[in-house]
Amino acid sequence: MKIKTKKKTYISAPITNGKTKQTICDLLCKAIQQTAAGDDLVALRYDPITEIVHADFRDHYDLRQINVGADSGWAMIKDIVNHIDIG
Repeated sequence: MKIKTKKKTYISAPITNGKTKQTICDLLCKAIQQTAAGDDLVALRYDPITEIVHADFRDHYDLRQINVGADSGWAMIKDIVNHIDIG
């Protein structure tokens, strides 16, 4: 007996150029800044050459770097949130 299941299909805009990934960074940064834990986040800067996101904080001297080279948009968001370790 075979069980048929439907696979979820996700259709999204291609995340291949730096502008799209930077847009995700800009919007995510604004969302994080609205929280008490992330109000000292200054910027999320995407470098299209290295495919690294740099997280800049106002009150910290350390710079967080997140590799998002092979990430989809959603994976990129999850990686950034997991690696900046706020709160």
